[in-house]
Amino acid sequence: MYVRMIVNYVIKWNSIESFEIKNHASSFKTTVSIIVAARNEEGNIIDLLQCIASQNYPNSLFEIYVVDDHSEDKTTGVVDKFIAQNVSVQIKLIQLQKINPELKNKKAAIQQGIEQSTGELIITTDADCIMNENWLATIVSYYELHKPQMIVCPVILSGESFFEKLQRLEFLSLIGITASSIKAGKPLMCNGANLAYTRKIFFETGGFENNTLMATGDDTFLMFNIWKLNNHHIHFLKSNDATVTTPAQKNISSFLQQRARWASKTTQYNLPHVSLTGYFITAINFMILILLALSFFKLKFLLLLFSLFSIKLIVDGNYLFKVASYFKQKQLNSLLLLLITAMLYPFYILYISLKSQRGHYQWKGRIFAKK
Repeated sequence: MYVRMIVNYVIKWNSIESFEIKNHASSFKTTVSIIVAARNEEGNIIDLLQCIASQNYPNSLFEIYVVDDHSEDKTTGVVDKFIAQNVSVQIKLIQLQKINPELKNKKAAIQQGIEQSTGELIITTDADCIMNENWLATIVSYYELHKPQMIVCPVILSGESFFEKLQRLEFLSLIGITASSIKAGKPLMCNGANLAYTRKIFFETGGFENNTLMATGDDTFLMFNIWKLNNHHIHFLKSNDATVTTPAQKNISSFLQQRARWASKTTQYNLPHVSLTGYFITAINFMILILLALSFFKLKFLLLLFSLFSIKLIVDGNYLFKVASYFKQKQLNSLLLLLITAMLYPFYILYISLKSQRGHYQWKGRIFAKK
C-alpha cells in the first residue's frame, strides 16, 4: 500500500508540466499585491525587498505591503529606510500595534495587508525568503494563462551544513507531496511562503474567519476552503523561476519547534483524505519502530525490519531524487543523506506526533500551547 501511494505520487509529479514565462513584460495586465507578514526580521527583510524590487514586472502593476507583527527589533526602521530609498516601487508599511494592540499573529497581519491592498492577485511570502528576478512574472504569466483561484508555488531550503542538507532533502519530500496531491485533486498541504490567490476567492471563502483561534494555518486552511468549492481552482506551479528559497533551521531545537508548529494544525482540518494520509504515514513509521524493538528478542523481526526499511528506502529515494533533480539540488542526491534521513525519520515522526498533540511550541518569542 505504501509503495502504491508513493508510485502514484511519482506518476502525478511526472505528469505536471514544467512552466516557463509565456508573456512579454509589456503584455501583463494583472495587478498584484505582495503581502509580507514580518516579526523580528531586521536581518532578513532587506534581502527580500531587494529581490521583489528587482522583479521583471511593471512597477505600476504591483505593490508590496509589509505588515509588522509587533516586532521587538529594528524591522520597522529598516523597512522605512528602504521605502525612502526606493520611491519607484510601491511599498507600504503597516504596523499591527498601531491599528489594534490585540491584533497579533500571522493571519491578522496578512488579513490587514489584504484589506488595505488593491491587487487582483494576492501573493504571500515570508520575510526570510529570496527569489530570482522572474519570480513574479512567472506566477502572473501562469495565472493569466490558466486563471486558477489559487497557485501553490515551490519553496526550497538553503544551507550547506550536514544538518541543513538533511532538512533540505526532507523538505523536498514535502514539496513533492504538495505538488502530487494537488495534481491528484486531493491537496494535502501548501506553504504561505510562496502562495498566490485571487482577492475574489479570499473574500468569497471568508478568508481566515473560520480559524482565527489557530495561530498557524494561514495557508492550508484557506487552501482547503477553496478546495471545498472546487478542487480545479487550485494548481501547483512547477517552475524553478517561481521558486523561493528560505534558510533551513540552524539547530535541532528550532527545527523541532517549527515542525511541531506546522503539525499542530493538522487535527483541525477534518478532511478524511488528509487524516488517512497522515495516519498511514505515521503507522508505517511506527511499524518500523515496533519492529526495531522486537528485533532485540527475535531474529525474524529483524528480517522483517530490514525488508520493510529497504523497500521504503528505495521508493522514497526514487521520488526524492526526482524532485531534487528538478529543482537543481543534485548535491542532495546522496545515498548517505537519504539513509540517515530514513533512519531518523521514524523517531522524528514519533516526537512530532506527541509534541504537536500534547505540548507547546515557540515562534518568534511567543509560546503557543496546545488546547
